[in-house]
Amino acid sequence: MDNKLNAYVPPLPRYEKPAPPEAPQGSSWLFRIVLIVMSIAGFALFAANTVFSFFSSPVGNAIGLAFTILYAVIAIWLIRRSPMYPKHTPGSFRFWWAVACLLWGGGAGLVFSLAVGTPVTELTQRSGWEDSLFSWGGAYPEEIGKALGVAVILFSFKHLTRPWHGAVTGLMIGLGFETSENIGYGGMGAMMDPNSDVMGSLASWGGRMVAGVGLHMITTAIAGWGIGWAVFALRRSLGSRIAGALGCFLIGFAIHFAWNYTIDNPIAMIVKSVTVALVMYAALFVLITRGNEAARREQHGPCTPRSISADGAPQPAAGYSPYTRSNVAETSAATSATD
Repeated sequence: MDNKLNAYVPPLPRYEKPAPPEAPQGSSWLFRIVLIVMSIAGFALFAANTVFSFFSSPVGNAIGLAFTILYAVIAIWLIRRSPMYPKHTPGSFRFWWAVACLLWGGGAGLVFSLAVGTPVTELTQRSGWEDSLFSWGGAYPEEIGKALGVAVILFSFKHLTRPWHGAVTGLMIGLGFETSENIGYGGMGAMMDPNSDVMGSLASWGGRMVAGVGLHMITTAIAGWGIGWAVFALRRSLGSRIAGALGCFLIGFAIHFAWNYTIDNPIAMIVKSVTVALVMYAALFVLITRGNEAARREQHGPCTPRSISADGAPQPAAGYSPYTRSNVAETSAATSATD
């Protein structure tokens, strides 16, 4: 009876030290074409807005640009310190991957927001739900556009093979979006101060550094976490993949929606903002803790060397064993017994 049973049950793989695949499967050119076209269109729109904004307040926009570059450099430095960052990949890949993320967030995301946000804003105004105007007009199109960018980039680069790569890609796309926004806020702040463009720009930036810093990075990272596990995790049903990706997207969307929601009572508005901020940064802490741990140990389940949309059944990456956090010892013992 045992021999018959063994005929239908494949032996468990030997445990080997996890290592990133040296020759991952190819990526989809369709997604790359979409990525290139959207990035070019988005960058053109972003460049045009930036150039025209300089005419309104050269000093304010220059301050915004300087602070934005400093902000981006610090953020990228911090992201590179994370084990989730795809370090064991060619340098050319890391460069173009980072460029693609920043261009999608700062360019393509802006295109999507303008295309979808305007009609949604008009519908919200006609409904009379004025308090949610910035929530639907901002969170709805922006989060969809950024999450779409995570999926496109994951399918475009063959070296992205781990679930947590979705989260770190989301961080980079969110950084690109914040970079695009922050440059404009420097100019708008300068125009709001009737006495000094410099003080108005600095006040605007100071407010953004105190309230909601990293909002777009966090919400997109949460959505990317779910998308990454949906794309690269093995032994999950289609329903669980969709549920995980949709659930993470809705969490990020809810955080952004609540942050943008306006309340007439000032005290209630402050309480709401503090509450949302606590939830947002707590979610970031949990995501980074779990993601870094998974990237260090690679013990959160099997992954594929390519996306689930590729031809054929997904297989574990080279040198990567399908195991869980608790069964490494059992796997090695069972493998020795079957041999």
